[in-house]
Amino acid sequence: MKAYYFNQVMSIWIAIILLGSCSSLPFQGEGSKQESSKEPKMGPYVKQGRHAVHLVGAITQDDKRFIEALDGGVSSLQEGHEVVILFDGNSVPALRMHLKREKKTLLHDSGITGQERQALAERLKVSLADAPSNYFEYVQYLAKAGAKVFANRNGVKQFGLAEEEIHPIAKLVPTGQISDILDQSDFCYTVGRL
Repeated sequence: MKAYYFNQVMSIWIAIILLGSCSSLPFQGEGSKQESSKEPKMGPYVKQGRHAVHLVGAITQDDKRFIEALDGGVSSLQEGHEVVILFDGNSVPALRMHLKREKKTLLHDSGITGQERQALAERLKVSLADAPSNYFEYVQYLAKAGAKVFANRNGVKQFGLAEEEIHPIAKLVPTGQISDILDQSDFCYTVGRL
């Protein structure tokens, strides 16, 4: 009986997320200060609302949906919205660092090359040399442009990972805070299913 109610609640929650039911919550954090000329330059810094990129499915190589969601985050930043990127569910292990490989994650292993990288450079309005060359660099690009990156702390435990294994680009937060961020966002780009 518990499983039935849990599934019902999860189905409703997913439907709410997919319908983009989100409103604006003031966010406290660092501003989008630019420290170097290689950092992304986004549009007006007057924040109009919050847009969330909610990643719940496993991230695979050549994952077009993941790139499209991050592209949506870029567009939102350019329009002056606050952007949060949420690694949740099966996407959390993508942030696990390979300690023997200079703390690189699975996102580092997913390269953006050739015509795909050229197209990304054009979308970002940067030179090919400054365009992200893998998924991690794309998330990092958004973070440098002012996006906040979070990972579900409960997801870390669910996959048997230690918190220190998760790349520090993402701040670990409990499921309740992930839900609050989603509930209080104006729009959600959701990739995958819980």
